[in-house]
Parts: sequence; structure tokens; C-alpha cells
Amino acid sequence: MKKWLLILGMITCMLGLTACGQAEEANEPLLTAEEAETVGQGIVESINQCVVMNMQAQYTSPVDVSAITSWESAREDMGDYVEVISTEAEFDGEDGVIDVRVKGSLREAIVEIVYEKGDITSIATNVEYTFGEKMEKAALNTLLGMGTVFCVLILISLIISLFGFIPKLQDKLSKKPVAAEAPKPVISRLLPVAPAPLKIAFLHDKTMETSSWTYGHELGRQHLNQVFGSEIETLCFDNINTEELGLKTVQEAAARGCKVIFTTTPKLLGASIKAAIHYPEIKLLNCSLHTYSGHLRTYYGRL
Repeated sequence: MKKWLLILGMITCMLGLTACGQAEEANEPLLTAEEAETVGQGIVESINQCVVMNMQAQYTSPVDVSAITSWESAREDMGDYVEVISTEAEFDGEDGVIDVRVKGSLREAIVEIVYEKGDITSIATNVEYTFGEKMEKAALNTLLGMGTVFCVLILISLIISLFGFIPKLQDKLSKKPVAAEAPKPVISRLLPVAPAPLKIAFLHDKTMETSSWTYGHELGRQHLNQVFGSEIETLCFDNINTEELGLKTVQEAAARGCKVIFTTTPKLLGASIKAAIHYPEIKLLNCSLHTYSGHLRTYYGRL
């Protein structure tokens, strides 16, 4: 009995050692640090040589094409390739990343080489910018955003100013005879009544305190009030952020006599389309990049 127990124990130990050996082999990295450094440097120099000698047409695989395109884009800010500064690699079995820091004539860059299941799946070159350069780009993006908002405001003003000419143009094109105007009552001639102002509604998904986009539209609405004065009357609805709420708000604006309704966010495009079907007499404009015919129009800023 003791002999059988001893044999069983030896078999168990052998199986345990075999399993440990397989686990260690499975977790063994695909490349050592030295190998990763050699591979990374070779890939960087090959890509640079390909671009310098205009050999891009000889590479057709998606990974190669993407790597060359990324290098060419980064080269504008990085400058000419000088040398490889350092290489860092991190592998978990057959998956891992090699980061090759490259020195250019203008800036440094990181070439990221990604391995998945032992194969290279992507190669990207990312330029390293200084803190001042990043802040400069952020300021430029802010200026572009503000410019877009002001362009949208100008576009809205132009659209509204054209509403008075559209009926006249339609009458000229249709060539319909103009009916003789009925004589006005004596009281109307003695005490002329001013025409009713054009009512315009603005539906925002946020408030001007929480959104710069809504704030820009509110500046435009106030500008309209200043320019057109008593000729128009504007209404503002905030936090209209669902299609159901958008339809209800359009219905409320229509009940209050609004003939022009701006939905200032792409979130309300669906509600605007449905509302245009129910209210064909109302001019609906949605701020998005899509275009629809009929009683719905879309608008967007253009620099």
C-alpha cells in the first residue's frame, strides 16, 4: 500500500512540474529587450528610407501604408530624421508594444509599434510637442470655435432677412394676378394698425450658462432683437434635449404664434422632421450638417 502511495505522489509531482513549465513557456515574452530594440530601430529606419527614396508604391499592406502615411504626416512637424534616442518595450506573451523615441531636426517623436498574437497590427508616429506649443494649438482651436459661432449668427441673420423677399419672389415666378385689395374700413384708415411682429422661437438643448454653443445662439437672438426691433418677437426654450420634449415645445411655440422655429442642436433633428410634417406653415431650421427639403432646412457655420 505504501509503495502505491509513493508512486502516485511521484506522478502528481511530475505532472505539476510539467504544468509549471508550460505556464512559464506560455508567459515568455515574444521579444527580449535587446531584440525589441533591434526590431524597433530597423522598422524606423526602413520607413524613413522608404519615404526619402519615394518607394511608397512598393508597399501595399494596410499596416505598411498606415505606417508610411503616419510618418509623412509627422515629418512636417518633426523635421528630417536624425537618429533613434531610446527604445522601450512591454510584452505579455505574444502581445505587446514597442515605443521608439526618434530625434528629428525640429522635434522628437514616438513611433509606436503594436503586436497582437505575434503579428504587427499598427505602426503610428506621434510628434512630441512642448507645453507652449500645446497651449498655442488650444488657443487656435478656441478661436476657430468662436469664429464658427459668429459665422452661424451671421447666417441666421441673413436667413431671417430673406424671409420678406421669398413670398414676393414666389409671386413673380408663379405670375399670378394680384387680387385687388379690398378697401379698408374708415377706422383703419384713420387709426392705422401696425402689422403684427414676426414671432421666432429658439429651442436649445442646454442653457447659456452651461453651454458656449447655446450662449452663442443667445447672442444671435439678442442681436436680432436689436436689429429688427418691433418687427420681430423672439422666444427662447432651454433644456429641450429629447425628441419627445422637442415635439411638445414646437407645439407650444406654434400655439403662441411662432412662424419661424430654430432647433439649435443636431439632437433635435428627428423632432424637427416630424414637426415640419405637422406644421407645414411654419419655417423650421435645424442646426446640423444634414439637408432636407420641404418645410425643413438645416444650417451650420462655415469658415
